[in-house]
Amino acid sequence: MTSSPRIGVLGVGHLMYHVVPGMMRADTAPNITLSPRSGERAQALSARFDLPIATNNAALVEASDILIVAVRPFQVEEVISNLPWRADQTILSFAATVPIAAFTPHVNGAQVVLGMPVVAAEFGESPSCIFPDDPACRALLEPCGSVIALAREEDFAAASVFGAYYGWTQALIKHASGWLAGQGLSEDTARALVAGMTKAGASSVLERSDTPLASLIDELCLPGSLTGEGVEILEGDEAFQPWNAAFETIFERIKG
Repeated sequence: MTSSPRIGVLGVGHLMYHVVPGMMRADTAPNITLSPRSGERAQALSARFDLPIATNNAALVEASDILIVAVRPFQVEEVISNLPWRADQTILSFAATVPIAAFTPHVNGAQVVLGMPVVAAEFGESPSCIFPDDPACRALLEPCGSVIALAREEDFAAASVFGAYYGWTQALIKHASGWLAGQGLSEDTARALVAGMTKAGASSVLERSDTPLASLIDELCLPGSLTGEGVEILEGDEAFQPWNAAFETIFERIKG
């Protein structure tokens, strides 16, 4: 592989429409070629970043060192079959729930790395899990946000649940901002405040990583505090149990 790897994007759907701009945040823009799949989005990214579009998937594979496979899980086998893969290539798969073993019969010895960015990559705010760790894939994803290398494929499967959790937090923000707007605030103000407070809570957890989570919560839940009263209501109503049920349901689906 060259010092500046050639990147091919196989599948330019909703996810890559946001991840490619994240990758292009790098100090030195990566050498990316897009597949013609999802033509409208590919054309938009091509125009925005002056990226070439391959004539077909075979030409894309032949011309690339790292292939990002970003199609829906049920499409993977059909898309990767009968392409001119080489053993010196790396496949970075963003196809959630598809294990490495599903690629092996089709890719002629190419290395397979599993990755999990989310659309916040566009803003450099996506925590992206990968397995196994790979320097070239890590470098490609770092402009999108933090990269978390996992030790086992089983760990990646569990972590993949939190690609869905990313969307669930937005559903919670929608619910909370709707309540706030109901008190008379404008929808824009309610959205900004709830999203900002959600981000602030996450920032405290990340930046104070030496403090146990329970201690962070206890600091705010002093006797008579509004935070403490709210947590007591949520815990008393077992409000976190449905979250556990959602985690387990999605995890079982991922495990197949």
